[in-house]
Amino acid sequence: MTNGHDHDHGEVVVEFSAKRPAKLKTLDADALILVDGVEDGSFAVASSKKELKQLMKSDADVVYDEKKGKLYLNANGEEKGWGKKKVGGLIARFKGKPELSAEQFEGMEAFDAVKATMITSTVLTPKSRLLLITKH
Repeated sequence: MTNGHDHDHGEVVVEFSAKRPAKLKTLDADALILVDGVEDGSFAVASSKKELKQLMKSDADVVYDEKKGKLYLNANGEEKGWGKKKVGGLIARFKGKPELSAEQFEGMEAFDAVKATMITSTVLTPKSRLLLITKH
């Protein structure tokens, strides 16, 4: 995780990467979360271990394990696992396990397993990272 820095409009950006998963104690309810390198992606929430395993093999680009407060980058689409180490996998841990939704992620929509069979997987690169923007 890199240190947050101010942008032109008083926004603070915090970058996360699969290379070094971040640990967050709090998350501003108004935070805007960006996944750099993923445009028009999908976000899914797993509420059980079974759902997490199913989503790991889906086209969902970002998956949140709400039971453990862990956010994953799915770098290999429907293949087993999250992708190559330091490209996909765990990108953040949230203390307190906050509720996250697709609306908090810039350019992402809620993952729809039915539509997923017709959508091509988003390609993620080693430079893909998560950006968290909060306004102060």
